[in-house]
Amino acid sequence: MFSRRMRCIVRLSIAGGVICALLMLWMSGYSEARGKAFWVEGKNYSKVDTDIKLNTFVILAKKIKPAVVNISVTKASASHPLAPRGFLDPFREKERGGRFFEKRKHRGFPPDSAGSGFIVNKKGYVVTNQHVVENTEKIVVKLSNGKEYEAKIIGEDSKTDIALLKIEANGDLPVAMLGDSDKLQIGEWVIAIGNPFGFEHSITVGIVSAKGRFLGASPYDDFIQTDAAINPGNSGGPLFNMRGFVVGINTAVISEGQGLGFAIPVNIAKNILPQLKEKGEYARGWLGVSIANITEEMAKEKGMDRPRGVMVSGVMEDNPAHKAGIMDGDVIIRFGGKEVNDVRELQKIVADSLIEQEVEVSIIREGKEQKLKVVLGKMSERVIALAREVEEGLGLSLSDITPRVMENLKLEDDHGVLVADVEPGSSAAKAGLRSGDVIKEVNKKQVRDLKEFREAMKKSKKESFLFLVERQDEARYLVLKK
Repeated sequence: MFSRRMRCIVRLSIAGGVICALLMLWMSGYSEARGKAFWVEGKNYSKVDTDIKLNTFVILAKKIKPAVVNISVTKASASHPLAPRGFLDPFREKERGGRFFEKRKHRGFPPDSAGSGFIVNKKGYVVTNQHVVENTEKIVVKLSNGKEYEAKIIGEDSKTDIALLKIEANGDLPVAMLGDSDKLQIGEWVIAIGNPFGFEHSITVGIVSAKGRFLGASPYDDFIQTDAAINPGNSGGPLFNMRGFVVGINTAVISEGQGLGFAIPVNIAKNILPQLKEKGEYARGWLGVSIANITEEMAKEKGMDRPRGVMVSGVMEDNPAHKAGIMDGDVIIRFGGKEVNDVRELQKIVADSLIEQEVEVSIIREGKEQKLKVVLGKMSERVIALAREVEEGLGLSLSDITPRVMENLKLEDDHGVLVADVEPGSSAAKAGLRSGDVIKEVNKKQVRDLKEFREAMKKSKKESFLFLVERQDEARYLVLKK
């Protein structure tokens, strides 16, 4: 006969078991929706935590080095597609005839050593940067034990600069365990391992200097900044935390500064890798709208207590937003249950959402909140190319002025182009352009729409552009340098 206390304990145990079972089923469903993990999660290993209690870099280095690889290529052409001016990688140095490669020829270093990578699956799956292996005829992966294997590209995503390779080795390979980059803290110790300048398995140590860095490389920038030394050849290598888990993929360094290295958060890779493995590419969600950040003045006009969400400045016909009933002038404040604060945030949320699945969108229209259902499409390369035509090199996202935009911004006419977004640190940002500005002239020539704007920009042979900008009923001239 159980006592009352024992019966309570038994009931609690049963309830706990049911909750755990439900959580496991939920997580299983989520995994199937996003793609199954084929790597090893660091949380499954406790022995590492026990050993690292000694807090020595020596023990940590011994444990993590075997999973780090050197990547060589026999042909490399294009430079890093995501590296803004001032960033270094082996390809850029080689194209410029840099002194680094001249010295290597005399010292016997392999001239085609491209970068680094790390093994994430014992069957030979290797993660690296996409720019390390793009436009190559042959890729060779060299393990820490000296063995070399020819690799093939399984999948690549240029937008985040991530690639997945596969080698065929005899037997299981050592793997790097993937951690949780969201839990990474500023000031935390990190270790970078790679092959800088051809010096294999070099280890550098530093701290996390900052998170969420936007470098203007793509709308999906979210870099970890570290002062752990990262040099040409480190690209694609892992950034470890003190538990021995990968928290980032080393990608770029600013040539003009010291202690400014950048790594892609590993959680971004974990989102993308399953699709790279199964489909060879990452399918991003596509909404089909032009959007602009909400200014203080726009927020007041719409009866909002503060600037939040993004304003729809244009809707592409026969695209998901158009079919869902989203209109010019709508303010998107939530997408799929997530709060939207600015253009970059919405771009990331949409891109990471599942395509061909219904998503709830909360908008403000004529001062009232409404909820719409949208089925996202797949972002196409053609649309991306069109979007980049104006932005490239300037850091501007532009759109035509529609009747709804005129109404919301209280414009007198539809002549000019609307500045939908400005990339931080870009030429446009340095010139003083802001989201919500209307460009009326380019080099003293009036522009009525995007077509005329592009024509005026192409005709200009100067190193700078003189824009007449209308902002809140005021006109001003701004100079944008190339």
